[in-house]
Amino acid sequence: MKIILSRKGIDSGALSGKMASPILPCGCLCSIPIPYRCGISYSDVHFGTRSFQQIIRELNPRWSNRLAHLDPDLRRDAVTSRPSGWRPAFGQIGAAAGHLINQGVGVGDLFVFFGWFRRTIEQNGKLTLIRRMCMDAT
Repeated sequence: MKIILSRKGIDSGALSGKMASPILPCGCLCSIPIPYRCGISYSDVHFGTRSFQQIIRELNPRWSNRLAHLDPDLRRDAVTSRPSGWRPAFGQIGAAAGHLINQGVGVGDLFVFFGWFRRTIEQNGKLTLIRRMCMDAT
């Protein structure tokens, strides 16, 4: 069995969004997909009652990207209109897909996803990043 470590979601990189994905007040990890020039609109992808566009704008009002590379696409309820027969999928294409093929990755191998996350709170009906975590020394 092979174990594949795969970074997902926006992060501190210039091409990847320059922000962390949120840990929502409920404790859920909300991995925001990276910007992509010909992907799905952030407004068409949802986590609960909020679109990713709404979540991102609440956390980073300067955000200007409109399209996302939805990888992995694992939650049926993330997008409201799914084609008949939709199945969860990883989004490797091009060189990334070729690398997995060249390494003999297949059925029975394990993908471990990781990313950069920050806790959020809700204030006045909007999400806000918790800037600093204070540790109680007692």
